[in-house]
Amino acid sequence: MRRMATWLAVLAMVLGGVATATPASAQDKKPSVTDGWVKMPEAGATSTTGFATVDNPGMYAFYLISATSDVAASVELRQAGKDAALDEVTVPAYGTLDMNATGYHLLLKGLKKPLAEGDTVTLTVVNELGEKLSVDAVVKKP
Repeated sequence: MRRMATWLAVLAMVLGGVATATPASAQDKKPSVTDGWVKMPEAGATSTTGFATVDNPGMYAFYLISATSDVAASVELRQAGKDAALDEVTVPAYGTLDMNATGYHLLLKGLKKPLAEGDTVTLTVVNELGEKLSVDAVVKKP
């Protein structure tokens, strides 16, 4: 009987260790930003739009609250059809935010230099925890 109780205790520890290891490893996956690109601005334009895909492999949604770029004085989170900057954009749990011209996108204002097709710029989005996610974005014609 004593041997059976010891075996059950060992089994419980092993199974308990497996159960707690799985959620921790799931949380090791970090959000990422990919597929960045910037619309080539018209000659003389001081602003343009940027796009990227934000992937959230985690079990909790997070919120993009700001953005920056190395080629713009400021960057705003925007939604097509709205005339004002957004305070936040939700990236759903286990989901993806695909920025595009008819949905969410970045407005790069106060361009610091002319941009040419094929140039690479950095787009960085920041979540509510202050984490910065960056992507190299290629300037191209839509």
